[in-house]
Amino acid sequence: MFSGITKVYDGLNDIMSFGLSRIWRMYASWAVLSNRNDKFMVLDLAVGTGYMTRRILKDSKGKVNVVGCDITRAMLLSASGNLGNSVPLVLADGKFLPFRNGSFNAVVSAFSLRSFIEEGYIQILSEIKRTLANEGTVVFVDTGKPQGNFMRAFFYVYMNIIKLLGGIYDKKSYNWLAKSIWTLNPNEFKKALIEAGYNSEAYVLPFGVPYLFVGKKK
Repeated sequence: MFSGITKVYDGLNDIMSFGLSRIWRMYASWAVLSNRNDKFMVLDLAVGTGYMTRRILKDSKGKVNVVGCDITRAMLLSASGNLGNSVPLVLADGKFLPFRNGSFNAVVSAFSLRSFIEEGYIQILSEIKRTLANEGTVVFVDTGKPQGNFMRAFFYVYMNIIKLLGGIYDKKSYNWLAKSIWTLNPNEFKKALIEAGYNSEAYVLPFGVPYLFVGKKK
């Protein structure tokens, strides 16, 4: 689905979020780097065009090692153009990660959680946990079900506008993206993280619909 919107993906995300998606990624980056040590390894799962990785490298001043992973070849090609040769990129499914146990101190995933929920996130959470070192951290940032009647009504109208705007480029993809915002229930996903073996926290970020989930491997 994402192969057809690679070239417009970042630009439309900025337009649709009024530029706030950059701030939301900044919060995710801070959560990833909060327990950084000298030999810090990060996996950017569903790396997309490399936007989240660039944020982490900027915030860490290039002092962490990041590996990018995505199931969509077109996204990896875009990420390669944006990141150069400094970040290894791997074509793989999140349910079957080709990494050794305990390879990473942190795993981060930006705006892909709704896709994982649709596929069934239990196996993905288990795979992430396997690849994390002891007391490693997993960080998800994504938009989800709005809180409060006013925000829900606003986003119902807004998402229909997004379907029209995105539909100019790819109707099927942006119909799914607009619809999927209602599938992420923050309370339910926080419980899922706990059940999968993480200490879990959930935060509502500015604008009321993006959520930041931080899980620490027990």
